[in-house]
Amino acid sequence: MAGPAGVLLIVKNYTGDRFNFGLAAEIAWAEGIAVEMMIAADVALSAHGEHAGRRGLAGTVFVHKIAGAAAAEGRSLGEVAQIARDAAASLGTSVALTPCTVPAAGKPGFELADDEIEWGLGHGEPGVERGALKPAGQIVGRLLAKIIDDLALKPDDRVALLVNNLGGTPSSELSIVAESALRYLREHKLDVERA
Repeated sequence: MAGPAGVLLIVKNYTGDRFNFGLAAEIAWAEGIAVEMMIAADVALSAHGEHAGRRGLAGTVFVHKIAGAAAAEGRSLGEVAQIARDAAASLGTSVALTPCTVPAAGKPGFELADDEIEWGLGHGEPGVERGALKPAGQIVGRLLAKIIDDLALKPDDRVALLVNNLGGTPSSELSIVAESALRYLREHKLDVERA
């Protein structure tokens, strides 16, 4: 995001992105351009262990939207960056039913059987746990329970829900997931501001 106040780099938590955008920020600083860089990372099932940790996935759309609204209000670059960091700290996601294929690699980043699900995935990387495929309501319940716990959400807290398929899930299945998520959040007395 760039404007008269400077440039905000919203970088997803991947080694290559951090490295390349970090270099871009250094070049801009050397040229006298005001730059703030922040790392966006969604909640994985665990922030500990031998996996890559929290990665930036679909939830970062919220970071861009919220930072853009703050910039449109005329806030300073520092304020917009802090608002973006606060938004990023409030993200939670994700599961996968199939691995993705990064074009440069030309093959899936990991293998997943038809009856398996990957919890807490990264960007073309395996997640923190692999398990048996379950009904949508059970998957949604486990994922939302982890996010609610990780973010210490309490009844009457306001949340936004984004159900994203990364391009591979039919709309009918996404609707089932969205309905399950909305029901779960209502049952836990969380106020869904937007879905």
